[in-house]
Amino acid sequence: MKDMACRSFLSKLERGGYITLPPSQKSPDNSLRNRSIPYVPHQRAAITGSLDTLAPVHIESVESTGLLGLFKCLLARYHYLGFSGTVGENMKYMVFDREHNPLACLLFAPSHSQGLEERSPG
Repeated sequence: MKDMACRSFLSKLERGGYITLPPSQKSPDNSLRNRSIPYVPHQRAAITGSLDTLAPVHIESVESTGLLGLFKCLLARYHYLGFSGTVGENMKYMVFDREHNPLACLLFAPSHSQGLEERSPG
């Protein structure tokens, strides 16, 4: 992560005219970053009414149920940042209504600030 942050900062400095970077030695071949997320058919109708009309809702783990394709598709299509993949350990869940229509995608990752107090001097 620090490497990417430094590269991004250097690029911003160059775009601002503060520094001149040497030409890139090779073009990045990152086929994983450039792949597209395949579309998975899903219910796209607007959710209307109260929670009572959707209940009972249930939560399913994405890894244990084979929902990873739908999970990636929904995040890529509807999240404001899109979806290009996850980094590190994480937990993925989906929330469904009583007719098994997707309502939400939940993605949890560990906090990177855990343990900072143990590493801080003094």
